[in-house]
Amino acid sequence: MFPIHDDNQPHQTHSRAEDKRDHDVSAAAISVAQTETDVIYTGPGNKIYEKHFRPLQRGFPLWIPGPDRCLPLAYRRNGVSIGDVGTITPGGAFSFMFNIFLPAAHPINPPELPVGFEPLDLPHGGTVDTFQYSEFGPGTFLASPTVEKVRSSDPLFRGMTFKTYSAEGAILTFPDGAVTHNALNILSIRTYTQAYLASWYRFANGLHGRKLKNGGLHVVTGCDKATSWGMAAISNFDAERHSLKYYRSPDNRDSKLGNAHASIPLYEWECTGHTEAKVGPDLQEIEELRHAAEEAGIDVGGRQGKFYNQCLFLRTLNPALSEDEYKAIEREIAIESEAHDHQRRARPKLRAADGSGTGTQEAGSGQQSESNSGKDSADLLAPKIESRSSESQLLALGNVTWLENPWMPNSRRAHPADHLNKHLLELYPHCNAVITHDNDWCAVVSDSDKIMPSPEEITRRVLATHDVVERDGLVYLELKRKIET
Repeated sequence: MFPIHDDNQPHQTHSRAEDKRDHDVSAAAISVAQTETDVIYTGPGNKIYEKHFRPLQRGFPLWIPGPDRCLPLAYRRNGVSIGDVGTITPGGAFSFMFNIFLPAAHPINPPELPVGFEPLDLPHGGTVDTFQYSEFGPGTFLASPTVEKVRSSDPLFRGMTFKTYSAEGAILTFPDGAVTHNALNILSIRTYTQAYLASWYRFANGLHGRKLKNGGLHVVTGCDKATSWGMAAISNFDAERHSLKYYRSPDNRDSKLGNAHASIPLYEWECTGHTEAKVGPDLQEIEELRHAAEEAGIDVGGRQGKFYNQCLFLRTLNPALSEDEYKAIEREIAIESEAHDHQRRARPKLRAADGSGTGTQEAGSGQQSESNSGKDSADLLAPKIESRSSESQLLALGNVTWLENPWMPNSRRAHPADHLNKHLLELYPHCNAVITHDNDWCAVVSDSDKIMPSPEEITRRVLATHDVVERDGLVYLELKRKIET
């Protein structure tokens, strides 16, 4: 297990004087200082980063902490929140769909929601029952066990210096610290999820064409958020010593941003070896959020232009339907798509005005179309079935294959709960769904696990330490109680 390093406390590899300098590492970071030979990109850094930080027992580490810039500003100001439903993309971002605690008309929720959507009733005056605390103070960092923080030879250096000989490694810095959020009543969220899970998959894969595989949805019950961060993923193929420096950069802000960010220092990485390093968030994003908040009359002066919207670790409920339930939804979506296509093809067509026939116009539409430009947006998103005979179409509907582009948000990242959920459904094939929690697999990662154990080993450990509960068609886990002797 990795220790949490807080530079406000003495550390065996550096002095108290350096501790004070490291404490000054605070606020947003937006640039990476490198020469052309400093960094060689050998593959997605998020794979290395996730592999080394999953054993921290904090849930899923996000390589892309910031919110989707296409989402409403109301969401982007706060980022990931408890009750969010979405998926984790292959690039390591959380792709938001809707929030179960907010009413349908709330500006954060989309205009279209799952059929029958009703927010989860909230006790305690309508607020989510959560526990929040600050475990990571300013100047704190996390690093792989083989990554060493060393004393800088420059007495004036204000920052952190890391070195390693290891083949791989990962580093995460918290210039301003981080805040942990955890839901206290996961049982209510799980019960609600079971009731609406099928409609969520119809919504995601039907109306929105997300093409999610079974198990691709996640419900947020906890997260660690910060205002700024620095990340590095190390690939040491030549076994040479890596050197990384994370420090406050010269005051070279873009003059176009004006004086709004005078209180936000910039930080950057200086790297050698095969390293993918980055810092965030981007000051342009902060400026946009700050400006929107001021226009809405929201006071952000106390934050000095910073927003706790950067999600570094994500803890979720991980639901999956039985194979029969999921395939039934696939068939429903495919049949609805084919019916929609048939209805569209049945509309009378008008010849182009010049009689050439190169363009068509649907009667009553008032829109001329060529190629795919005349198709409805739903036509472009929904799965397509080749038109042959009615019999062959029905046969095809029973086995819909989703095609994935690994760089698109529709795709999803492999999750530690995937194998566990599949195994539980195989043990209880008559159940309609399984819902596990990140706490289930986090609880079985031991101090000796430098990287994440295999999915099969995680499943073995979970079944050895948890009771499998079957209730009302749902399978879930409960930690075994220790018998006192």
